[in-house]
Amino acid sequence: MMRDLAIAGYADRIKNIPDDRKQAYLDRLATEMDIICSQGFAGYFLIVSDFINWSKRNGIPVGPGRGSGAGSAVAWALGITDLDPLRWGLLFERFINPDRVSLPDFDVDFCQSRRDETIAYVRQKYGEDKVVAIGTHGSWKARSAFSDAARALGIPNGAIHASSQLLSAKDPYSLTETDPEAPGYIPPEVRAHFRKEPALERALTMGEPLQGFVRQHGRHAAGIIIADPDVGDVVPVMRDPGGGDDLVTQYDMKGVESCGLVKFDFLGLKTTTIINEAVQHVRRSSEETASLDILAIPFEDEGVFEMLNKGDCHGIFQLESEGMVKSLKQVRPTCFEDLVAIISLYRPGPMENIPAYANRKNGMEPIQVPHPKLKGLLQETMGIIGSVQGVNASSKP
Repeated sequence: MMRDLAIAGYADRIKNIPDDRKQAYLDRLATEMDIICSQGFAGYFLIVSDFINWSKRNGIPVGPGRGSGAGSAVAWALGITDLDPLRWGLLFERFINPDRVSLPDFDVDFCQSRRDETIAYVRQKYGEDKVVAIGTHGSWKARSAFSDAARALGIPNGAIHASSQLLSAKDPYSLTETDPEAPGYIPPEVRAHFRKEPALERALTMGEPLQGFVRQHGRHAAGIIIADPDVGDVVPVMRDPGGGDDLVTQYDMKGVESCGLVKFDFLGLKTTTIINEAVQHVRRSSEETASLDILAIPFEDEGVFEMLNKGDCHGIFQLESEGMVKSLKQVRPTCFEDLVAIISLYRPGPMENIPAYANRKNGMEPIQVPHPKLKGLLQETMGIIGSVQGVNASSKP
């Protein structure tokens, strides 16, 4: 079934692809379908495709795709993503690699205010006992263990706060640890503070054995289990700790996956909601824009690049920070690939290559590659491959 739907959907996706390039697209689809089916993931793709396409048909905004799943031609054919992986050089092997078997995981962005409608649809289709939210566990850390014990002893909040700040926020403390280099060691001056007040010392003693134990149960922000058997027959479940009648697993994400259950992400993204509202506003503004299709907006819009070159990026995801605005002004992007490169370079280490990329992009220095065989691979990145141990790899022989 997945093959039939993918082939039909793909035919529509590639109808405008030049004939001399279509075979490469068809080969990619065939290869992916063989891998997906051989690893038993066809059902997963069908379920994700079903609830995403249902959402689109019912006017619920869904993101075009992100993460490694955007590299799948099958996902594009089934309507899970709206990105052409061949056009952008995205690798399917980052999502599903036949040499390293692991469960696929699509990150799907839904309109924040209507995400629950999609989850309700899935529950209605498969059954309340087969669609269950993933639980989370909050455990006692060093400060919270001491603070809760101190509150139980009636110690004033001011004294609790001041004393808890002397403990590590994460590392557990140990009243018996004597090695200054070991985690949990309490320095003499800190011990002295607690020993000044018998109540504080008692709270410290009471709190130590609490560390690491589960303090509270919660619900994963986006993770949902969809299973063939009732989820409660595989892992223990409970009612939503936050209130309501929804079922939640008593195991956390790692626990449910170790039991063979598959996680589906239903992410509520505010940006998706804002973009949808903007599109609706444009459609209502005039007859000429009433049929606006956001997916049909060209990637070569000169007005957009002019705006980015000026640093007018407020509210644009990943482009609005002060450092990113400075990088955009340096590089002066003229195509979508420039934006991909800037976002990829803007992280510790590789960001030292941004000036070189800008100079090569604007003809201020020649493009160099570490080795002639890498020329084709590094053409879009101006010969730059990032950093290697703090050394500019683009100039390394």
